[in-house]
Amino acid sequence: MALSDLNSPSAVLAAIKEFERLGREHFLESYGFAPAREYLLLFEGREYDSKAIAGVAHKYQFPEQGALPSDSFSGGVSSGAAAKRLASLGFEIVGVERDPSDWILRECELTAEAYFECLTEQLRGRKSNKAVVYRDLSSKLNHRSAKAVEYKFQNISAILMEDGLPTLGRPKSNYQSLLKAVVRDYVRRHADVFEVVPESLPVPRTAEEIFVAPPLPKKGAGANTAGRTKLRPIDFAERDAENKKLGDCGEGWVIECEKKRLVDAGKPDLAEKVLWVSRDMGDGYGYDIASFTCTGEPIFIEVKTTNGAATRPFYISEPELGVADKEGKRYRLYRVFDFAGKPRIFELAGPLRERLSLVATSYRAAVV
Repeated sequence: MALSDLNSPSAVLAAIKEFERLGREHFLESYGFAPAREYLLLFEGREYDSKAIAGVAHKYQFPEQGALPSDSFSGGVSSGAAAKRLASLGFEIVGVERDPSDWILRECELTAEAYFECLTEQLRGRKSNKAVVYRDLSSKLNHRSAKAVEYKFQNISAILMEDGLPTLGRPKSNYQSLLKAVVRDYVRRHADVFEVVPESLPVPRTAEEIFVAPPLPKKGAGANTAGRTKLRPIDFAERDAENKKLGDCGEGWVIECEKKRLVDAGKPDLAEKVLWVSRDMGDGYGYDIASFTCTGEPIFIEVKTTNGAATRPFYISEPELGVADKEGKRYRLYRVFDFAGKPRIFELAGPLRERLSLVATSYRAAVV
Protein backbone atom coordinates (compact mmCIF):
# COMPACT_ATOMS: atom_id res chain seq x y z
CA MET A 1 0.00 0.00 0.00
CA ALA A 2 1.57 3.23 -1.17
CA LEU A 3 0.53 6.66 -2.35
CA SER A 4 2.61 6.14 -5.49
CA ASP A 5 0.20 3.36 -6.55
CA LEU A 6 -2.71 5.77 -6.85
CA ASN A 7 -3.24 6.52 -10.55
CA SER A 8 -7.02 6.49 -11.02
CA PRO A 9 -8.86 9.81 -11.46
CA SER A 10 -12.20 8.01 -11.08
CA ALA A 11 -11.07 6.69 -7.66
CA VAL A 12 -10.38 10.28 -6.59
CA LEU A 13 -13.82 11.34 -7.81
CA ALA A 14 -15.35 8.48 -5.81
CA ALA A 15 -13.55 9.71 -2.67
CA ILE A 16 -14.84 13.24 -3.31
CA LYS A 17 -18.36 11.86 -3.67
CA GLU A 18 -18.03 10.04 -0.31
CA PHE A 19 -16.72 13.24 1.26
CA GLU A 20 -19.85 15.04 0.05
CA ARG A 21 -22.12 12.25 1.29
CA LEU A 22 -20.62 12.06 4.78
CA GLY A 23 -19.69 15.69 5.26
CA ARG A 24 -16.18 16.91 6.00
CA GLU A 25 -16.13 16.31 9.76
CA HIS A 26 -17.53 12.77 9.59
CA PHE A 27 -15.33 11.90 6.58
CA LEU A 28 -12.10 13.00 8.29
CA GLU A 29 -13.07 11.38 11.59
CA SER A 30 -14.01 8.08 9.90
CA TYR A 31 -10.58 7.73 8.32
CA GLY A 32 -8.50 9.36 11.06
CA PHE A 33 -7.32 12.44 9.17
CA ALA A 34 -6.84 15.91 10.62
CA PRO A 35 -8.14 18.93 8.72
CA ALA A 36 -5.74 20.16 6.04
CA ARG A 37 -3.90 23.42 6.66
CA GLU A 38 -2.59 23.68 3.10
CA TYR A 39 -2.85 22.06 -0.32
CA LEU A 40 -6.61 22.05 -0.57
CA LEU A 41 -8.13 20.27 -3.57
CA LEU A 42 -10.55 22.46 -5.55
CA PHE A 43 -13.34 20.73 -7.44
CA GLU A 44 -16.49 22.30 -8.85
CA GLY A 45 -16.19 25.31 -6.58
CA ARG A 46 -15.63 23.40 -3.34
CA GLU A 47 -12.57 22.66 -1.22
CA TYR A 48 -11.41 19.22 -0.05
CA ASP A 49 -8.61 17.98 2.20
CA SER A 50 -6.14 16.63 -0.35
CA LYS A 51 -4.32 14.18 1.94
CA ALA A 52 -7.55 12.58 3.14
CA ILE A 53 -8.98 12.42 -0.38
CA ALA A 54 -5.81 10.71 -1.65
CA GLY A 55 -5.89 8.19 1.20
CA VAL A 56 -9.54 7.27 0.65
CA ALA A 57 -9.16 7.22 -3.15
CA HIS A 58 -6.68 4.38 -2.65
CA LYS A 59 -9.58 2.32 -1.25
CA TYR A 60 -11.62 2.83 -4.40
CA GLN A 61 -8.79 1.87 -6.73
CA PHE A 62 -7.61 -1.05 -4.58
CA PRO A 63 -10.63 -2.34 -2.61
CA GLU A 64 -8.69 -5.37 -1.39
CA GLN A 65 -6.10 -3.10 0.27
CA GLY A 66 -8.37 -0.39 1.59
CA ALA A 67 -7.72 3.27 2.34
CA LEU A 68 -4.27 4.56 3.20
CA PRO A 69 -4.22 5.34 6.94
CA SER A 70 -3.27 8.84 8.03
CA ASP A 71 -0.02 7.62 9.63
CA SER A 72 1.15 6.31 6.25
CA PHE A 73 1.62 9.93 5.21
CA SER A 74 4.28 10.50 7.88
CA GLY A 75 7.94 9.69 7.59
CA GLY A 76 8.58 11.63 4.42
CA VAL A 77 5.18 11.20 2.73
CA SER A 78 3.82 14.70 3.29
CA SER A 79 0.65 16.53 2.39
CA GLY A 80 2.67 18.02 -0.45
CA ALA A 81 3.31 14.56 -1.88
CA ALA A 82 -0.39 13.75 -1.76
CA ALA A 83 -1.21 17.08 -3.37
CA LYS A 84 1.30 16.51 -6.18
CA ARG A 85 -0.10 13.04 -6.80
CA LEU A 86 -3.61 14.47 -7.11
CA ALA A 87 -2.35 17.27 -9.33
CA SER A 88 -0.73 14.71 -11.62
CA LEU A 89 -4.18 13.13 -12.00
CA GLY A 90 -5.61 16.40 -13.28
CA PHE A 91 -7.02 17.96 -10.12
CA GLU A 92 -6.54 21.58 -9.11
CA ILE A 93 -4.59 21.96 -5.87
CA VAL A 94 -4.02 25.25 -4.06
CA GLY A 95 -0.26 25.73 -3.85
CA VAL A 96 0.68 23.34 -6.66
CA GLU A 97 1.44 25.01 -9.97
CA ARG A 98 0.70 23.26 -13.23
CA ASP A 99 1.86 23.87 -16.77
CA PRO A 100 -0.91 25.93 -18.42
CA SER A 101 -0.33 24.03 -21.68
CA ASP A 102 -1.16 20.68 -20.05
CA TRP A 103 -4.55 19.23 -20.84
CA ILE A 104 -6.90 19.17 -17.88
CA LEU A 105 -8.74 16.09 -16.65
CA ARG A 106 -12.00 16.82 -18.47
CA GLU A 107 -10.19 17.36 -21.78
CA CYS A 108 -8.39 14.03 -21.45
CA GLU A 109 -11.64 12.27 -20.51
CA LEU A 110 -13.53 13.67 -23.50
CA THR A 111 -10.69 12.71 -25.83
CA ALA A 112 -10.49 9.16 -24.43
CA GLU A 113 -14.27 8.73 -24.81
CA ALA A 114 -14.12 9.88 -28.45
CA TYR A 115 -11.14 7.61 -29.15
CA PHE A 116 -12.87 4.53 -27.78
CA GLU A 117 -16.05 5.30 -29.71
CA CYS A 118 -13.96 5.28 -32.91
CA LEU A 119 -12.13 2.14 -31.80
CA THR A 120 -15.41 0.32 -31.15
CA GLU A 121 -16.60 1.17 -34.65
CA GLN A 122 -13.31 -0.09 -36.09
CA LEU A 123 -13.55 -3.37 -34.18
CA ARG A 124 -17.05 -3.86 -35.57
CA GLY A 125 -15.69 -3.47 -39.07
CA ARG A 126 -17.07 0.03 -39.62
CA LYS A 127 -15.20 3.19 -40.56
CA SER A 128 -15.16 6.48 -38.67
CA ASN A 129 -14.40 9.87 -40.20
CA LYS A 130 -11.67 10.77 -37.74
CA ALA A 131 -11.10 14.19 -39.32
CA VAL A 132 -14.69 15.10 -38.40
CA VAL A 133 -14.21 13.64 -34.91
CA TYR A 134 -11.05 15.74 -34.39
CA ARG A 135 -12.80 18.89 -35.53
CA ASP A 136 -15.95 18.32 -33.46
CA LEU A 137 -13.97 17.43 -30.35
CA SER A 138 -11.66 20.44 -30.63
CA SER A 139 -14.69 22.73 -30.32
CA LYS A 140 -15.47 21.21 -26.90
CA LEU A 141 -11.97 21.65 -25.50
CA ASN A 142 -10.00 24.66 -24.27
CA HIS A 143 -8.97 26.18 -27.60
CA ARG A 144 -7.30 22.95 -28.76
CA SER A 145 -6.82 22.51 -32.50
CA ALA A 146 -7.97 19.49 -34.48
CA LYS A 147 -4.29 18.70 -35.02
CA ALA A 148 -3.75 18.66 -31.24
CA VAL A 149 -6.67 16.24 -30.85
CA GLU A 150 -5.18 13.99 -33.53
CA TYR A 151 -1.88 13.97 -31.63
CA LYS A 152 -3.70 12.94 -28.43
CA PHE A 153 -5.35 10.10 -30.35
CA GLN A 154 -1.88 8.92 -31.38
CA ASN A 155 -0.78 9.18 -27.74
CA ILE A 156 -3.68 6.95 -26.70
CA SER A 157 -2.67 4.42 -29.35
CA ALA A 158 0.83 4.32 -27.84
CA ILE A 159 -0.59 3.74 -24.34
CA LEU A 160 -2.79 0.87 -25.52
CA MET A 161 0.00 -0.64 -27.60
CA GLU A 162 2.14 -0.94 -24.46
CA ASP A 163 -0.48 -3.35 -23.09
CA GLY A 164 -0.95 -5.32 -26.31
CA LEU A 165 -4.45 -3.93 -26.85
CA PRO A 166 -6.13 -2.98 -30.14
CA THR A 167 -5.52 0.59 -31.30
CA LEU A 168 -6.49 3.03 -34.02
CA GLY A 169 -2.86 2.95 -35.20
CA ARG A 170 -0.09 5.54 -35.63
CA PRO A 171 1.24 5.70 -32.03
CA LYS A 172 3.23 8.60 -30.62
CA SER A 173 4.71 7.87 -27.23
CA ASN A 174 5.52 11.34 -25.87
CA TYR A 175 2.31 11.56 -23.86
CA GLN A 176 1.07 13.39 -20.77
CA SER A 177 1.03 11.26 -17.62
CA LEU A 178 -2.54 12.36 -16.90
CA LEU A 179 -3.67 11.01 -20.28
CA LYS A 180 -2.18 7.63 -19.42
CA ALA A 181 -4.05 7.60 -16.10
CA VAL A 182 -7.33 8.51 -17.82
CA VAL A 183 -6.93 5.87 -20.55
CA ARG A 184 -6.12 3.10 -18.10
CA ASP A 185 -8.98 4.22 -15.89
CA TYR A 186 -11.31 3.96 -18.88
CA VAL A 187 -10.02 0.49 -19.73
CA ARG A 188 -10.57 -0.72 -16.15
CA ARG A 189 -14.21 0.39 -16.36
CA HIS A 190 -14.87 -0.63 -19.98
CA ALA A 191 -12.71 -3.70 -20.60
CA ASP A 192 -15.49 -5.17 -22.73
CA VAL A 193 -14.74 -2.66 -25.50
CA PHE A 194 -11.95 -4.99 -26.63
CA GLU A 195 -14.32 -7.94 -26.89
CA VAL A 196 -16.30 -6.54 -29.82
CA VAL A 197 -16.65 -9.01 -32.68
CA PRO A 198 -16.70 -7.88 -36.34
CA GLU A 199 -20.19 -7.82 -37.83
CA SER A 200 -18.95 -9.97 -40.72
CA LEU A 201 -16.03 -12.39 -40.92
CA PRO A 202 -12.84 -11.05 -42.48
CA VAL A 203 -12.19 -12.20 -46.03
CA PRO A 204 -9.59 -15.03 -46.05
CA ARG A 205 -6.32 -13.99 -47.66
CA THR A 206 -3.45 -16.04 -48.99
CA ALA A 207 -1.43 -18.12 -46.55
CA GLU A 208 1.59 -15.89 -47.17
CA GLU A 209 -0.40 -12.87 -45.96
CA ILE A 210 -2.01 -14.59 -42.98
CA PHE A 211 0.71 -16.71 -41.38
CA VAL A 212 3.52 -14.95 -39.55
CA ALA A 213 6.36 -16.07 -37.30
CA PRO A 214 5.63 -16.45 -33.57
CA PRO A 215 6.64 -13.44 -31.47
CA LEU A 216 10.05 -13.62 -29.87
CA PRO A 217 9.92 -14.19 -26.11
CA LYS A 218 10.50 -11.05 -24.06
CA LYS A 219 13.82 -10.85 -22.28
CA GLY A 220 13.43 -12.10 -18.74
CA ALA A 221 9.96 -13.52 -19.33
CA GLY A 222 9.24 -16.82 -17.66
CA ALA A 223 6.84 -18.75 -15.52
CA ASN A 224 6.65 -15.99 -12.91
CA THR A 225 5.66 -13.32 -15.41
CA ALA A 226 3.54 -15.23 -17.91
CA GLY A 227 0.04 -13.87 -18.19
CA ARG A 228 0.87 -10.62 -16.38
CA THR A 229 -0.10 -7.33 -17.98
CA LYS A 230 0.29 -3.72 -16.94
CA LEU A 231 -3.46 -3.50 -16.56
CA ARG A 232 -3.83 -6.20 -13.92
CA PRO A 233 -6.12 -7.20 -12.30
CA ILE A 234 -7.93 -7.28 -15.67
CA ASP A 235 -7.15 -10.70 -17.10
CA PHE A 236 -7.62 -10.16 -20.83
CA ALA A 237 -6.54 -13.72 -21.57
CA GLU A 238 -9.38 -15.02 -19.40
CA ARG A 239 -11.85 -12.62 -20.98
CA ASP A 240 -10.81 -13.85 -24.45
CA ALA A 241 -11.25 -17.45 -23.32
CA GLU A 242 -14.76 -16.74 -22.00
CA ASN A 243 -15.85 -14.78 -25.07
CA LYS A 244 -17.62 -17.58 -26.95
CA LYS A 245 -18.76 -15.33 -29.77
CA LEU A 246 -15.18 -14.19 -30.42
CA GLY A 247 -13.95 -17.78 -30.23
CA ASP A 248 -16.60 -19.06 -32.63
CA CYS A 249 -15.90 -16.26 -35.10
CA GLY A 250 -12.18 -16.97 -34.96
CA GLU A 251 -12.74 -20.67 -35.59
CA GLY A 252 -15.12 -19.93 -38.46
CA TRP A 253 -12.55 -17.66 -40.06
CA VAL A 254 -9.81 -20.29 -39.68
CA ILE A 255 -12.09 -22.86 -41.36
CA GLU A 256 -12.39 -20.56 -44.39
CA CYS A 257 -8.66 -19.86 -44.36
CA GLU A 258 -7.84 -23.57 -44.28
CA LYS A 259 -10.15 -24.26 -47.18
CA LYS A 260 -8.63 -21.42 -49.20
CA ARG A 261 -5.10 -22.59 -48.36
CA LEU A 262 -5.85 -26.05 -49.68
CA VAL A 263 -7.69 -24.81 -52.78
CA ASP A 264 -4.80 -22.45 -53.57
CA ALA A 265 -2.45 -25.46 -53.27
CA GLY A 266 -4.51 -27.37 -55.83
CA LYS A 267 -6.22 -29.62 -53.26
CA PRO A 268 -9.95 -28.77 -53.48
CA ASP A 269 -10.83 -32.36 -52.55
CA LEU A 270 -9.06 -31.93 -49.20
CA ALA A 271 -10.65 -28.53 -48.68
CA GLU A 272 -14.07 -30.18 -48.80
CA LYS A 273 -13.06 -32.55 -45.98
CA VAL A 274 -12.03 -29.84 -43.45
CA LEU A 275 -14.17 -30.33 -40.33
CA TRP A 276 -15.26 -27.87 -37.66
CA VAL A 277 -14.95 -30.41 -34.86
CA SER A 278 -15.77 -28.24 -31.84
CA ARG A 279 -19.02 -27.05 -33.43
CA ASP A 280 -20.23 -30.23 -35.11
CA MET A 281 -18.85 -32.94 -32.83
CA GLY A 282 -18.31 -31.28 -29.44
CA ASP A 283 -15.59 -29.67 -27.33
CA GLY A 284 -14.08 -32.81 -25.86
CA TYR A 285 -11.51 -33.61 -28.55
CA GLY A 286 -8.79 -31.20 -27.45
CA TYR A 287 -8.81 -29.37 -30.79
CA ASP A 288 -11.27 -27.31 -32.84
CA ILE A 289 -10.63 -28.13 -36.50
CA ALA A 290 -9.50 -31.20 -38.44
CA SER A 291 -7.63 -30.21 -41.60
CA PHE A 292 -4.78 -31.38 -43.82
CA THR A 293 -1.33 -30.43 -44.98
CA CYS A 294 -0.87 -29.85 -48.71
CA THR A 295 0.47 -33.41 -48.97
CA GLY A 296 -2.69 -34.88 -47.42
CA GLU A 297 -1.43 -35.52 -43.88
CA PRO A 298 -4.12 -34.86 -41.24
CA ILE A 299 -3.55 -32.00 -38.80
CA PHE A 300 -5.52 -31.11 -35.66
CA ILE A 301 -5.92 -27.38 -35.04
CA GLU A 302 -6.67 -25.66 -31.75
CA VAL A 303 -7.68 -22.01 -32.34
CA LYS A 304 -7.04 -19.22 -29.81
CA THR A 305 -8.48 -15.87 -30.90
CA THR A 306 -7.91 -12.35 -29.61
CA ASN A 307 -8.48 -8.81 -30.79
CA GLY A 308 -5.20 -7.99 -29.08
CA ALA A 309 -1.59 -8.32 -30.09
CA ALA A 310 0.31 -11.51 -30.87
CA THR A 311 2.07 -11.25 -27.51
CA ARG A 312 -1.13 -11.43 -25.43
CA PRO A 313 -1.14 -14.55 -23.20
CA PHE A 314 -3.88 -17.14 -23.68
CA TYR A 315 -5.39 -20.04 -21.78
CA ILE A 316 -4.77 -23.65 -22.77
CA SER A 317 -6.19 -26.68 -20.98
CA GLU A 318 -4.43 -29.80 -19.78
CA PRO A 319 -6.51 -31.98 -22.18
CA GLU A 320 -5.38 -29.77 -25.07
CA LEU A 321 -1.77 -30.12 -23.99
CA GLY A 322 -2.28 -33.87 -23.68
CA VAL A 323 -3.57 -34.17 -27.25
CA ALA A 324 -0.63 -32.04 -28.42
CA ASP A 325 1.71 -34.48 -26.63
CA LYS A 326 0.03 -37.44 -28.29
CA GLU A 327 -0.22 -36.06 -31.83
CA GLY A 328 3.12 -34.24 -31.88
CA LYS A 329 3.66 -32.26 -35.09
CA ARG A 330 0.21 -33.19 -36.36
CA TYR A 331 -1.19 -30.92 -33.65
CA ARG A 332 -1.21 -27.20 -34.51
CA LEU A 333 -2.04 -24.31 -32.25
CA TYR A 334 -3.23 -21.35 -34.34
CA ARG A 335 -2.97 -18.10 -32.42
CA VAL A 336 -5.28 -15.68 -34.22
CA PHE A 337 -4.53 -12.08 -33.25
CA ASP A 338 -5.70 -8.58 -34.22
CA PHE A 339 -8.86 -10.38 -35.29
CA ALA A 340 -11.08 -7.30 -35.56
CA GLY A 341 -8.37 -5.40 -37.40
CA LYS A 342 -6.11 -7.22 -39.84
CA PRO A 343 -6.24 -10.81 -38.54
CA ARG A 344 -3.13 -12.96 -38.74
CA ILE A 345 -2.02 -16.29 -37.37
CA PHE A 346 1.12 -17.60 -35.83
CA GLU A 347 1.38 -21.37 -35.60
CA LEU A 348 2.95 -23.65 -33.02
CA ALA A 349 3.27 -27.38 -33.71
CA GLY A 350 3.00 -29.94 -30.91
CA PRO A 351 4.10 -31.02 -28.46
CA LEU A 352 3.63 -27.64 -26.81
CA ARG A 353 4.94 -27.90 -23.26
CA GLU A 354 8.46 -26.92 -24.26
CA ARG A 355 7.26 -24.04 -26.43
CA LEU A 356 5.03 -22.28 -23.89
CA SER A 357 5.61 -20.75 -20.48
CA LEU A 358 2.84 -22.44 -18.50
CA VAL A 359 1.38 -21.17 -15.21
CA ALA A 360 -1.11 -23.36 -13.32
CA THR A 361 -4.30 -21.35 -12.67
CA SER A 362 -6.77 -23.89 -11.26
CA TYR A 363 -7.27 -27.44 -10.10
CA ARG A 364 -10.23 -29.80 -10.17
CA ALA A 365 -10.95 -30.52 -6.52
CA ALA A 366 -13.09 -32.89 -4.46
CA VAL A 367 -13.51 -33.27 -0.72
CA VAL A 368 -11.64 -36.29 0.73
